[in-house]
Amino acid sequence: MTGRASTPLAIALGYIKRGWNPVPVPYREKGPRGKSWQTRIIDAAAAPSFFNGASMNVGVILGPSSHGLTDVDLDCAKAIAIAPYILPPTKAIFGRPSKRGSHWLYVTDLAATIDNAALQFHDPVIKDEDKDKKKKMIIELLVGGGSRGAQTIFPGSTHEEGEAITWEEEGEPPSIKDDELRQRVGAVAAYALLARHWPGEGGRHIAAQAVGGFLARAGLTPSRAGNAAEAIARAAGDLDWRDRKKAAQDAVTAYKAGKRTYGVPKLIEMFGKGVADKVIEWLDYKGGNTEGLAEDQQPADRTLACVPASSFEMSAVEWLWPNRFALGELGLLAGLPDEGKSQILIDMGARVSRGLEWPCNEGHAPQGNVLLLTAEDNPNKTVVPRLTAAGADLDAVHIIQMVQVGDKKQMFNLVSDLDLLRRKILEVGNVKLILIDPVSAYLGVDKVDSFRTTDVRAMLGPLVELAGELMMSIVGMMHFNKKLDITNALLRISDSLAFGATARHVYAVVDDPENKRKLFVRAKNNLTPRSEDKTLACGFGLREVGHDPKTEKPISAPHILWFPHYVDVTAAEAMAAANQSKSPSARDDAKKFLTEILADGPMLSTEIEDAAKANGITRRTLFRAKDELQIPAKRDGPDNDWRWHPPRRATRQD
Repeated sequence: MTGRASTPLAIALGYIKRGWNPVPVPYREKGPRGKSWQTRIIDAAAAPSFFNGASMNVGVILGPSSHGLTDVDLDCAKAIAIAPYILPPTKAIFGRPSKRGSHWLYVTDLAATIDNAALQFHDPVIKDEDKDKKKKMIIELLVGGGSRGAQTIFPGSTHEEGEAITWEEEGEPPSIKDDELRQRVGAVAAYALLARHWPGEGGRHIAAQAVGGFLARAGLTPSRAGNAAEAIARAAGDLDWRDRKKAAQDAVTAYKAGKRTYGVPKLIEMFGKGVADKVIEWLDYKGGNTEGLAEDQQPADRTLACVPASSFEMSAVEWLWPNRFALGELGLLAGLPDEGKSQILIDMGARVSRGLEWPCNEGHAPQGNVLLLTAEDNPNKTVVPRLTAAGADLDAVHIIQMVQVGDKKQMFNLVSDLDLLRRKILEVGNVKLILIDPVSAYLGVDKVDSFRTTDVRAMLGPLVELAGELMMSIVGMMHFNKKLDITNALLRISDSLAFGATARHVYAVVDDPENKRKLFVRAKNNLTPRSEDKTLACGFGLREVGHDPKTEKPISAPHILWFPHYVDVTAAEAMAAANQSKSPSARDDAKKFLTEILADGPMLSTEIEDAAKANGITRRTLFRAKDELQIPAKRDGPDNDWRWHPPRRATRQD
């Protein structure tokens, strides 16, 4: 990290080495003095005469003289909070303690395509004569070029308020297409402006609906509009940002279905015409009705979209693992603990990282990068040794750990952090496979009820959409429930049936103790005939992978050994054999299930029956357990539906 400990000359020479054109700036000031600095080029030979040992700041001239270096200057806290949702990933970010991450660097040709050295985005509500006019600026896109010139004070300098300017990430800025960066900066400015004027309690839900309806008209998908609403609400300090995200997504879905939704008029009503006009301008919205004339006062005409099948262009399925896991789809691997599920995921990741052949000559894996979310195994002691034992290219496997939020770290969440995952995928590039081990660890606290079909489908839907958009496979690991008398692998997956229903491919790992092996069996595959993916068998080997750098003790790790031939056995047959004489009392399990699921209060009887079925509990056993626990059923649901209420002893005490 460049800091005040380096001399101005050393700092300037470092920037020259990176192809950037430095400029001397007086200490604790923001701009160079004198004339012609915009066209001056300082090379390594000339640098000592400009950076002569005196205390000074080091600026960098943006634009052509620094090979297209472009600075996105985030001037307000709202823009800084929203930027990670919208701006392209970059490894060159800096700021100061009170405005960390306020400068994002890229390489563009914008200096040759726009007339101004900088594009500025101002809050229209704050006037030049206001006392807070310094807060007027939201964001600047500094591009430089020619005699106009633009420069930024870089790390190694001291801000006029006395704060050291330091790097957050000191990597190389990526090259970005001009139009893409302009559009994204405009979006950050628009969303930050909305966050600045986000309404108080009582109007926020409608504001989110208005934002969603407007963004639908601007062409955004439900996922992108939801991420925008989340970014706006979180930047505004709205604790109910999850509700705002869903409200915006629902508005987009309703609009695309031809239903009545809010739009520009409601945006004007909620935020004022000045703010709404700037949002429309910065998002480059070309739709009509910016004057607020009856767009959302009149019900939209409802029509049924219907086109002939001949209008669709057929496309072949692209496979990650031929006839087992397709690119662009979600798959699951399920089984009991300690059966080798995680090992198989590691084996899959290793084969993709090097483009190796699949078992039983089933073809080659497409070589690419792999993202691994693992919550149950230690990377140092378990994950990396196993990857090494499996022959993985460790540079091609990226282990996702925690989400950094300011100075705090929190668990990655498939509900709220999917936008971060998408950005990481684009940043890494050529990602072919994402492994989630296990899925249940990434549902968040009180965010997804894994027993409820609607919750699970709402969580998995955007994940499936992400897989299809970026043409990669996502394979998650799930645990089996304890109903050993059930031989249907889909019904053995814990919690909601929606997990298995949403995935296109579901495989199970089943123990075959008689033959001392594990069986890899098909539970479901929507994209290939049953005859095409036969049962595989595997065992485990042990391989030395290195030595502990501190103790010099050898490190060994297990790895999967696939048997060379298929096994003529179905999933049901394999599970029936493994379940012999292992089934516990069905009614006791049902009673435990009911006690847990009703611990937080009443629940619709239909949802309880669905969850019970997903856990392998028969309806008859469920109702017997209900009677023994003396669980009352009352017709007091939202639509006069039946709900089961917990017995007093089962109620969770907060």
